Amino acid sequence: MKLFKHLLLASVIAAAVCAADGPPTPLPTVPQKAPFYLIVDYLPAAIYDSDALVASLRIENTTGKEAKLDGVCSALDAKGAAKEERKNALTVAASGFTHWPINIPIDGCTQLHFNLKQGEQSVASVKVRLLQEEAPWPATRITGGHLQVADTGEILLPVTSKVKAADEDRAFAPIKSILHKVATSSAAAGLVFVPARWRLNAAETGLQLNTLGPILPNGVPPVLCAADQVLTRAAAVIAANAKAGQAGVAVQYIVLCLPPEDFDVATDPRVYRTVLDALLARLNLLPLGKVVVVPPIQYGVREKYRQTIWREVRESTAGHRIRMGDGSELLEERLWRVDMSSSGAYGQAPNAGGLKKTEQWLLNLIP
Repeated sequence: MKLFKHLLLASVIAAAVCAADGPPTPLPTVPQKAPFYLIVDYLPAAIYDSDALVASLRIENTTGKEAKLDGVCSALDAKGAAKEERKNALTVAASGFTHWPINIPIDGCTQLHFNLKQGEQSVASVKVRLLQEEAPWPATRITGGHLQVADTGEILLPVTSKVKAADEDRAFAPIKSILHKVATSSAAAGLVFVPARWRLNAAETGLQLNTLGPILPNGVPPVLCAADQVLTRAAAVIAANAKAGQAGVAVQYIVLCLPPEDFDVATDPRVYRTVLDALLARLNLLPLGKVVVVPPIQYGVREKYRQTIWREVRESTAGHRIRMGDGSELLEERLWRVDMSSSGAYGQAPNAGGLKKTEQWLLNLIP
């Protein structure tokens, strides 16, 4: 009897507490897994319009049973019509991953659709926007190791024409004389892009400095991240100048010091060259005065690899008739010492003396 009274009292108290606090909070629901996932293992960072697209996708099967699927890759033109289509019959294992290789021409196309189908039903898909040189650069984000269009989630793939380097050797031209014909009354008439890790003092130089990065190792080649930043910033300045009614060349000059993070992640030289070609082709289409490109500068990297990347910059700039600046004087050993008085330990950024020299070096670009 006493036990019954205690249980009755406990139930009354519990009911009162529930009534005071309102209905109990429902437990969070665990999102259900999709039966299949389509994962992009490899997609080029940029591509020449004369090349076929080679990609590698992976299919994850969560159903626990083997499945027969169709992989359909469609290359679409600007009107949404399929110019090319590739279809693969795929046996997707009950566990683990199944590989889906892609090889498809992209000439004249603006979109790629990778579609995984079970019968007539689409069970997973990935979309890629093929961004031609003349198309405006969209707002972007980095997700899953890919540069994506911010509002649609499409993977962004710049497309450019392959150019042949001019016979004239423009390699490592003296930087001081490059911009001598630029007619400007102010250093603010141009844009200067420098690596964020240099930690330069914009007030000391009086230049309109724009920092690139810091660029994290997120699967996107640093040179592509830099291209995104440069094109986005240049477009914003050009639009602002046009709105203000400024006629003629909207930006008198751009000086672009390419980011050294490509050395950190050992970006493939062919990938580097393709992305750089896409960037320079777009810069040539903008209402700019002079464009100067400086190859990535970092003390302590493997000399053979540095020379390879610098060669790609030299050939790309020559092919697009853009001047390449000589930054070799900034590679002096003493400018990178952690302790100016002793050698052997070097930082990822120039030391105080190195920064001072770099600031003066940039000022020498402006007449």
